[in-house]
Amino acid sequence: MEAAPYRWRMSRKDGKCTLIQAVEKRGMFNILVTDDEYEANVDAAMHCPVNCIKIEQI
Repeated sequence: MEAAPYRWRMSRKDGKCTLIQAVEKRGMFNILVTDDEYEANVDAAMHCPVNCIKIEQI
């Protein structure tokens, strides 16, 4: 993944991305990111071809 490569790893096998150091809760993978990382992760969400990345600012 070009956007936020320190947070996302793309599988060469199936092309799916994994959220690095995420915690799974009820089928969702969650992680808190810093303000510095926020924009890069929003960019990753915008470019997700299946729209499965959701970003919430808290």
